[in-house]
Amino acid sequence: MFLRTCVLYFALAITFNSGFGLSDAEKRVKRATLIESYPELTDLESSEENSDISLPVAAEEIVLSDSEILNQSDEFELVLKKGFNPHVILGDYSYYVGVYEQVSWYRALQECALQNMQLLYIDNAQNNRQLRNFLTEQNILPAQYWTSANNFIQDDEFVWLPTGKDLTFTNWGQNETGPFSNCVYINKNYKWGVTDCYDDHYFICKAPLVPRCGPTGQCHS
Repeated sequence: MFLRTCVLYFALAITFNSGFGLSDAEKRVKRATLIESYPELTDLESSEENSDISLPVAAEEIVLSDSEILNQSDEFELVLKKGFNPHVILGDYSYYVGVYEQVSWYRALQECALQNMQLLYIDNAQNNRQLRNFLTEQNILPAQYWTSANNFIQDDEFVWLPTGKDLTFTNWGQNETGPFSNCVYINKNYKWGVTDCYDDHYFICKAPLVPRCGPTGQCHS
């Protein structure tokens, strides 16, 4: 009986909701028709000002506003500056900052190859600082990015994929490893961590600046 009453209560509410645009008289007719069919709803009659309630309060309470959802999430909300250009020259290198899609480490390799570039490698503290400053200026530092560093050959030895060389400069964070972790990424604090290569992150591609006719700028026939 209790369940039936609850179902009928919702039927009553839905019926009144469907009456938007009707006159008060027409709403009263709809009310009377429903209650005549289901006498047990007599006690649920209410004043006219309550007849337009759309849903029970309990149902409304599960709906969160966008701001409430954002406040409950630890994820970084990426907002690009107007006129943002993903291509940038920093020092002796050209970079492409892939912030339009989060992809696996393997997909990031492919995306950089399509740019005729290589997935990020950081040779020294100066390169690291230049990149960090650029990401900070663009308000995209905490977005988390793939690098090309990995330990596929040996668990305790990380190398840069484009060069095959060991990491002579490092910027490790704390407790940034986990099971099946082989690929290095830059976390939201701009520290390095190791994670599953199939995780999704943004990525940064890199290529050395080489003049069209070679480092000396002299063309040879």
